[in-house]
Amino acid sequence: MEEEAPKALYVHVPFCLAKCSYCDFYSVVKTSGAVEKYLAALRKELELTAEERTQDFSTIYVGGGTPTALSADELAQLLSTLCGQVAFAAPVEFTVEANPGTLDADKLHVLRIHGVNRLSIGAQSFDDGLLKLLGRRHNSRDILDVLAAAREADFTNLSLDLIFGIPTQGPSDWERDLDELLRCNVPHVSAYSLTYEENTPLARRAAAGQLERVSEADELTMYETVIDGLTTEGYEHYEISNFARPDFRCAHNEVYWANAAYLGLGPSAASYISGERRRNASSLTDYVARLGAGELAVGFRERLAPEKRARETAVMNLRRTHGIDFDEFQRRTGFNASALLGEELQVLAQEGLIQVGERSAALTRRGLMVADTVLSELV
Repeated sequence: MEEEAPKALYVHVPFCLAKCSYCDFYSVVKTSGAVEKYLAALRKELELTAEERTQDFSTIYVGGGTPTALSADELAQLLSTLCGQVAFAAPVEFTVEANPGTLDADKLHVLRIHGVNRLSIGAQSFDDGLLKLLGRRHNSRDILDVLAAAREADFTNLSLDLIFGIPTQGPSDWERDLDELLRCNVPHVSAYSLTYEENTPLARRAAAGQLERVSEADELTMYETVIDGLTTEGYEHYEISNFARPDFRCAHNEVYWANAAYLGLGPSAASYISGERRRNASSLTDYVARLGAGELAVGFRERLAPEKRARETAVMNLRRTHGIDFDEFQRRTGFNASALLGEELQVLAQEGLIQVGERSAALTRRGLMVADTVLSELV
């Protein structure tokens, strides 16, 4: 089984201006003094993980939260810390997540001079009513403004996130969102079905009957619409929820889908190194306190058995539209995919959900429609 040092770095910035109604990522509303404590803890975590950073990183992804909720000066301190303590391979893909309404010329300049070359922008919808329902603070005009400002600052590698299946949204509403998206002409798109995460305000409203969920039929129609609409316009559908122009795939996320090693820093950040999965404490207070005491703020740790690692690799690989490459799978896991998964793959193939060839296996169009169910059969 191939072991490797992490080549992908994720940094979690937990601050938001406000919490969106559907979001279950760890975040806190930004307060005075909290950013300074977070940055000090992050510097300590970089020191304590130095021995795990034995290779230069080829991808860096700063997510959240909302990294661009930081001021320009705070953002500069964060990026200076990373640039000062982390070794990058050239060329590095350096992504920062941003929300419309939180980026101005000063922040874009800070990003530029610190080597950030990709922005992932949380648009979610171009419908102001749906944005309000999701608890987003921006409107459709803000999306266009942030794209214009980013391009003015010479950012060309831009990604937009969109959500479909929002309550009250129908297939025709989604088609209008896609029309607006195509007019934006960004080289990368992530399109996700709305998930009702437990204990979020949106899930509680749905459970109380205050919101009606979109029907499964309409949700599938919307998913097929985005696949057909974007591929017709020259985007490659390269992962269940992701689409890219040629040469604009997200290299960082491709590390996850290969089930390769990555290091995560910041509260709630996950790491996967040498078959061990771990996650930092999902509390800024705990994160700061434990690193202040000179120890890593790990809240969960699991060493995976070889077969479980191999099965998880298969599941992650099948998120890619080209699926499992059997030679790559054996090199990375030490298992023959046909021997390990043959029975399950055969059943799924008979149901028309997976296409199995001599050297690979991938979800069919029908399999993509029910991907979560299909992948659960392989765990």
